[in-house]
Amino acid sequence: MFFYKVDSFFQEIVNRNQFKNIRFIIVQHCQKDLPFFLRALKNIGHIDALILKPSNKDRDIESYVKQYYSVYDLPKKILFQPCFTRTFLGSICQKNSSYIIFDIGGYFANALPVIVDDKSLPIIGIVEDTENGHQKYYQVLANNPQINIPIGSVARCRLKETEDYYVGLSIVTAVDMILRVEASTCINSLRTGVLGLGKVGKSITQNLTQRNVDTISYDLKALKRIQAKGTNLPVTLNQSKLLQSSQLLFSATGNKALSKKQFELLPNEAFVASCTSADDEMLLADLELISVEKQISKHIFSFTFSETKKKLYLLNRGNAVNFCNNQNIVIPYLFMVQAALIVLAKKIANSYKTTAEKFVILSECEEEEIATIWERYFSY
Repeated sequence: MFFYKVDSFFQEIVNRNQFKNIRFIIVQHCQKDLPFFLRALKNIGHIDALILKPSNKDRDIESYVKQYYSVYDLPKKILFQPCFTRTFLGSICQKNSSYIIFDIGGYFANALPVIVDDKSLPIIGIVEDTENGHQKYYQVLANNPQINIPIGSVARCRLKETEDYYVGLSIVTAVDMILRVEASTCINSLRTGVLGLGKVGKSITQNLTQRNVDTISYDLKALKRIQAKGTNLPVTLNQSKLLQSSQLLFSATGNKALSKKQFELLPNEAFVASCTSADDEMLLADLELISVEKQISKHIFSFTFSETKKKLYLLNRGNAVNFCNNQNIVIPYLFMVQAALIVLAKKIANSYKTTAEKFVILSECEEEEIATIWERYFSY
């Protein structure tokens, strides 16, 4: 019944947003929501390449999608090499076709100037899912005003806010499960810090305080600290104090917040949980240089400092912890954001030849229409 409901939801979105002669290159997490999204896109275009993010793959889903799609295992650091990316796209893209890239995390941001300069690559636009990727594309556009293909982003739309709240909830739930099952402790017994007060970081802080966890939060930006304080969240002005007191640290910046200095400030036997991929959240190489790594359970990796013998425990080896737990509480909201990606892609496909906008977003009416359709299928 659930499968039918999801496919019906996407079919209604697709029926309202038809494409003509568009082909897709897709970057996505390999999780349970993926087949539904791919089936929806297959109904409006052709999927020429599916790039699976390397961490936290659901192996059953991976086996399934490899039967039906051209799957590529390409880490972000390879696609950050412009020459490789140009060659890769050149080997995939068919002549006299138009392509839209669905990105998640700015995989193609670094190569964007090269993609635009190569007139043989028929890329007409890119649609980005995340705040991290949004910032990367924004920076590239700011530094390269000659870029003339539109970048669509759902990262700051209101539909995404709801998903981010439930991502934060799923992160807290996953960490508590890992600690209970694999470390014989729980979040309520640990002094907890949250680094980063974006949408996910605020959600984590809210959910921790609702569970009566001893929590403090911090953000580099004063405005975000003030906004959090205004909603009665516990905030400190001192990042070092937060790190030194955190027996459990949630790092939710997406901006390499943890390096050698921060790791050294954490107390002995502190747990660290990341809310995105390790390469975006921390300089893991800094920790590897000063410590010895050992996997002590399925999701807990210890790093023992060579000189001081202090230990830190990285959950899921610094990668996003929410994928370690059942994602059912998030999945329906993922579908809503994926519908937004489809609508945004259609908007780009219909206007890329005439629009002067570099960043394309959904209008309030478009968001409201998606929300209305979503409510009919996934009512409370």
